[in-house]
Amino acid sequence: MSKIEDLELIGEKIKKCDSCSLSLSRTNVVIGEGNADSPIMLVGEGPVQMKICREDRLLEEQVTSLISY
Repeated sequence: MSKIEDLELIGEKIKKCDSCSLSLSRTNVVIGEGNADSPIMLVGEGPVQMKICREDRLLEEQVTSLISY
């Protein structure tokens, strides 16, 4: 099985998961996208509000500096 197929299978399992109380209140499961061979993966919560805070800008600066390192 390829990495892409593995990730698709994981995505389907996540959508059906009811192992914890998060499954009781979620309205959507959003699976990201990107290069399956990427050396880094960022995992975060879904946007509760569409706003950019100080921490978001700091994270963007740090990731940008890592990429251009």
